Amino acid sequence: FPYTTLFRSNAGDLPIIKGKNLTVRQRLEQHRSVAFCASCHTKIDPLGLALENYDAIGAWRERQNGEGRKGAKNDPPIDPSGVMPGGQSFKTLPEFKRILVDEKPKFYKGFTEKLLAYALGRPVGAADRELVNGILEATAKEEHRLQAMVQAIVASRAFRTR
Repeated sequence: FPYTTLFRSNAGDLPIIKGKNLTVRQRLEQHRSVAFCASCHTKIDPLGLALENYDAIGAWRERQNGEGRKGAKNDPPIDPSGVMPGGQSFKTLPEFKRILVDEKPKFYKGFTEKLLAYALGRPVGAADRELVNGILEATAKEEHRLQAMVQAIVASRAFRTR
């Protein structure tokens, strides 16, 4: 499916530096020191670090675990703080959630664009602005539920004639 090439990345994994037992935050800070990497990581790192209290299986943790750490009392505490690309700073997960709730319209728009791009098998561009706005208007009365969005997209002329 050719659409998948739009989302491929050659980013790779964060390097593990031998002899140094760095936290994820510290490894990301080193990674961001490369200008090419910083252009993306400045936008995405605050989102991931805000959720760092959740481990790989979704269990809550207060201290770093994994990569040789056990989450013991001498392991570094999790620091979920960050600064969003828009400049809003947060120190805790509840503060992060508040920022996201304030950004609901942006989230709905972005989610609609991504869902529409997937449904159409092509990027969504400026010519689709009216379609995206129409889907948002049509789904607002149903609180932008996923089912309503899918139905609005499937009912759209763009989807039916793709």
